[in-house]
Amino acid sequence: MKFKLKQIFCLLIISQLIFFAVKAEQIRVYVIPLYYDKGVLSFGEIITKSGYLPPSDNDLIEEESLLYFIELISFNNKILESQYFSFILTIQPPPPLPGDKPAAGPVRLDKTSALVIFPYHKDGKAVNLYNSGKKLILSKDIAYLADVCGDSVCQDHESYESCTKDCAATGKDDYCNIDRLNQDPDCGKLIAANLALAKNTQATTKSILAGKLIYVIALILLLTVVAAYFIYRKRKNSSSTGFPPQSAGRNN
Repeated sequence: MKFKLKQIFCLLIISQLIFFAVKAEQIRVYVIPLYYDKGVLSFGEIITKSGYLPPSDNDLIEEESLLYFIELISFNNKILESQYFSFILTIQPPPPLPGDKPAAGPVRLDKTSALVIFPYHKDGKAVNLYNSGKKLILSKDIAYLADVCGDSVCQDHESYESCTKDCAATGKDDYCNIDRLNQDPDCGKLIAANLALAKNTQATTKSILAGKLIYVIALILLLTVVAAYFIYRKRKNSSSTGFPPQSAGRNN
């Protein structure tokens, strides 16, 4: 009985150790989808998440023309991760059922996809993709996934708004610090845009006032013409219906 209890206890300990070992392998990773479309390659949306690193693939196809090389580059152009990969472009048909004819041959795919998993690096900047001849064919900027705030360097994807530790309040970082409007070089565009808006507003106001003034002048001229016309008609009617002149004295 004691021996069985010891066995159960040991099994429990081993299962716990295995559980924690598996949990310890779960790390933050890059998930990099890649698409193949009739020889044209493209990146999907690269994200980071908690996950596991897949085992190394030692079963790559021998045809070098279908091998690709991918690498993760840091901000100082250091290679952080790299590996070969390939797309599965041929699918073998299933074996025929008894009595059926064998399939004509493997199916060639025009479109397919692959997934590359890299460990996450805080200073990962770009992912480069090369063909079998190590010629760069694609590059994707992933600086937006980096976490380098606090390294005393204002990176291209950082600004005073996103990382005050690295970027100066009046530095050139494509962010206009309103509190330093006349000192921040990035506020030049904003100032110019405001001046242009003010000029456009002023010109529009002048145009509206000029239009109203023309309308008022035209209205005054119209009223003047109408008044002159009525005065003319009144005088003309008075002259045509006037009384005949009276005699100087009465007849007895």
